[in-house]
Amino acid sequence: MRNLLIFLRRIRILLLFLFLEILALLVTVNKSTYHNAAFYQFFMEINSSILLVHSDVVSFFNLREENEKLVQENLQLRARLKSSYIISDQREFTVNDTLYRQEFEYMSANAINYTINYRNNYLTLDKGFNQGIEEGMGVYSPEGVVGVVEHVSPNYCLVKSFLHSDVSISTQVKNKGTIGTSVWDGINYNYAILNDVPLHVKVKVGDTLLTSSYSSIFPEGIPVGYIADISTDATRAFYTIRFRIAADFGNLSTVYIIRNLIKDELEELEKMKNQPDE
Repeated sequence: MRNLLIFLRRIRILLLFLFLEILALLVTVNKSTYHNAAFYQFFMEINSSILLVHSDVVSFFNLREENEKLVQENLQLRARLKSSYIISDQREFTVNDTLYRQEFEYMSANAINYTINYRNNYLTLDKGFNQGIEEGMGVYSPEGVVGVVEHVSPNYCLVKSFLHSDVSISTQVKNKGTIGTSVWDGINYNYAILNDVPLHVKVKVGDTLLTSSYSSIFPEGIPVGYIADISTDATRAFYTIRFRIAADFGNLSTVYIIRNLIKDELEELEKMKNQPDE
């Protein structure tokens, strides 16, 4: 306390000067309309700058919460899309009393590890069977298809990436009504190949590729990629289409896991089809 008093005594002349300056400024501002307006404008600019900085800081710390809200909103909107339902002639369901029966539901997850430099690549997500994840579920990012769940632990799952030699995606060219099969070329993580598109279909560079309705893993309409190059196969009956993959595998963070609510039913029917006749 004694040191503080000594310090204030040393700068008493400076403090008196500042006090008189402020007093003179206040008198001038109160007596002059011009100075009053100028002072008010200056004060408002300073105040606006402070509020802007405050807003930026608050927004930064709230970014994670806002991002989570957007993720949940995207899930709700995706679940309401027509592609998440199938038409049925039943009139009553436990969940939906409608002509449309829900086929797909969605859950968000975070990619905590992934590879892109191998022939067979995987990613790890922070959701497991404790959160309802099962093997065979599809995974996509906000940009496009990512892969298929292969192994599940209590709180994590291992996803076989689209950048894997065993993964193929039933794919359609947007607005063309034709179906092909997409596979990674094993060379560049940004590009893949679409096969089995017949030559009579008019395709061009830049066309969008989407998941088809033939998949039991992905709903129809999720982006797969964008055509980059077109050639013909050895038989000259089909195109060989090289496309840029929609999902950014070099920067994966939030992804969505898809549950097909009628997948078991479809697989049972497929097993019956393959059984020999008695």
